[in-house]
Amino acid sequence: MNGSPIWHYGPFPRVYVGPLDIEKIKKIVEYKKVLILTSRSFLGSETLNKILTTVTILKSQVVLVSPNPTWLDINQHKSNVGDFIPDVILALGGGSTLDTAKILSISMNTKNQLSDVGNGSELALETRTIPLILIPTTAGTGAEITPFASIWTGDGSGKTSIETIEMIPDFIFLDASLLSTLSPEQLLYPGLDAVSHALETLWNKYQTPVSSRWAKQSLELSINCLPSILDGNRSKETLTDMLLASNMAGIAISDSHTAIAHSMSYPITSKYGVPHGLACSFTLPSICHQLLNEECVLIPESDLVKQAGLMLSDLRLPQLVRSYMSLEQCLDLIPLMNTRSRASNYMGRVDENSLESLIQASFKT
Repeated sequence: MNGSPIWHYGPFPRVYVGPLDIEKIKKIVEYKKVLILTSRSFLGSETLNKILTTVTILKSQVVLVSPNPTWLDINQHKSNVGDFIPDVILALGGGSTLDTAKILSISMNTKNQLSDVGNGSELALETRTIPLILIPTTAGTGAEITPFASIWTGDGSGKTSIETIEMIPDFIFLDASLLSTLSPEQLLYPGLDAVSHALETLWNKYQTPVSSRWAKQSLELSINCLPSILDGNRSKETLTDMLLASNMAGIAISDSHTAIAHSMSYPITSKYGVPHGLACSFTLPSICHQLLNEECVLIPESDLVKQAGLMLSDLRLPQLVRSYMSLEQCLDLIPLMNTRSRASNYMGRVDENSLESLIQASFKT
């Protein structure tokens, strides 16, 4: 094991896997003031309506979250919430919705406007006193289990990340039926994020025995179920496997963090709107090749890493990326791609030449 010899993992919330257990949610939120966060697409959903009509809530307020929230968005949500102090926060949505809920859960007592400078570290010192329930409606980000929350800068440079175990929720509900109506893209891009999280753990300097094991289990599930899902298999078992793969990969990066693929992806998403899962995965086959063949770096589960690289190559991800930006536009972003908190975790070389080589190879495959 490389990196620091000191490592830890946890804490873990209660995770319920299977059809959404309204009775359990009822016990948590009934007769309480509840702040509900969701996306516009889930606002009138059967799931949310079932919660609202079945459970007797003292008072509720709904916050609608847009993809890739900025600090401006977070401040607007705080302003809209106003003096409403919830007893419980419940979030139903994808990674952006869950991350926003996590940030609000630790900033309810912060009256100041939040901004890029300083507030990440300041918020990380806050203590959460409000129970937090997270229900993911996509499978891939792992946001429901991580101590991270991502906020986009809004200026095209990338994003900032807050990290504190205070944002790990109390309850998680993983219900495969929430994925059954998603479009192929809504299944593909988050699924790619889960694959990226697992691979980024296995070539991470700071991997631990625990994070590597979670990453291995996650990657095995993703390799088996993601192609099947993209071929039209929407069975409960397969979608549940994808939710578990996402959750396991989230536990892995909670311990070791992400690395080079994510570092490269941030300006790509921020500048050109490339979906995060696609932005952090189209380079993965080239990174696999660079590590295993050019640099001959010994990484755990190298055969599994090769399998993942081949699976990703079959998905023709560069074609999808080209619909957002050109090779030349991507190369122009190289000065923004070396995010030290992520790139420095990578076992291989990280410099402008190696980044250029990875991008060139990624656009060819």
